[in-house]
Amino acid sequence: MKSEDARDVKLDWRGSLLAPLSLHEGEPPLRWHSWFNRAETNAPFVLLAIPTVLSLVRADQTSAHRLTTLAIAVGAAVWLVLTQKLPSARVRENAAFAALSFVGVVSFGSALEARETYFLIFMVHGFFAAMRMRPLVMSILGVAVTSLLINTVANGGPIEALATAPAIWVTLVIVQTAAIGGGGAVFAAVGRQSAERKRALDKLAAAEAENRGLQRQLLTQAREAGVLDERQRLSQEIHDTLAQGFTGIITQLEAAAQARENPAEWQRHLDTAKALARENLTAARRSVHALRPEPLESATLPDALAEVARLWSERTTVPAAFSTTGTAEALHPEIEATLLRITPENRR
Repeated sequence: MKSEDARDVKLDWRGSLLAPLSLHEGEPPLRWHSWFNRAETNAPFVLLAIPTVLSLVRADQTSAHRLTTLAIAVGAAVWLVLTQKLPSARVRENAAFAALSFVGVVSFGSALEARETYFLIFMVHGFFAAMRMRPLVMSILGVAVTSLLINTVANGGPIEALATAPAIWVTLVIVQTAAIGGGGAVFAAVGRQSAERKRALDKLAAAEAENRGLQRQLLTQAREAGVLDERQRLSQEIHDTLAQGFTGIITQLEAAAQARENPAEWQRHLDTAKALARENLTAARRSVHALRPEPLESATLPDALAEVARLWSERTTVPAAFSTTGTAEALHPEIEATLLRITPENRR
């Protein structure tokens, strides 16, 4: 926290009072920043036009006086166009250019206010021009100079005013500079907070978008992995169950073809092939639904293996039996299913 606070102070003293309106390069300005910048660019012309019109309609001024005042006002307008309208934002934020713009504004404003008090209105723009300068010390100094001129030009000028009543004018300038400078500092703090908040929200939105993208990617990978796992499972099921069942059916049909001379033997092989076909169909259905082998649904693995041996013995008329020793322990369901499915392959 201390390092961040120190960095903020350093930036404050190097920047101007309106520095918050200059966001980082590449970042769009906040909406109210854009409004303020447009108002600051166009307001000087309004502040110049109002006193100009008021001075021209005065009946107690000569034509020569009006024309001279108008010429100076036109010069001030041209200066505003050259320093406010035409340059880009990057040029206007340049420290030297901002100082030059300020000097022109207070020079034209002082000349006009010396002729007509109405132009005190235009001199208000000097405060904004001052707050554009940097470093901050220059901004505060510009505000103080503007305050001194705006209050004393109509009263004989700074020299005469300070010589006549220095305490009054110095106090007035100090109070006005502190008030305007303090307001600018508050404005700068609000601008910084708004800019930082916007950057934080933009980063949060970018992080959320990235997270959504990663989530979609993970879901896609999960679906692909699930499809691959299912293909591997079905391939294993076909090899362990269906392929072996079809091999048994073919073997029984071939044996039946060789036993045509013996009707009883022929019928026995044909019945065995039918039974194997039914078992294979059931196994295929259970494989599609990812169910455990049917013998394991209602019996333990040793009992299921014993039943397989019994059925095989009945079909082949070859004596066969299955026995276990020791204490039977339950295995993982996939291991039990695998052991049961490879048993027909070993008995062929």
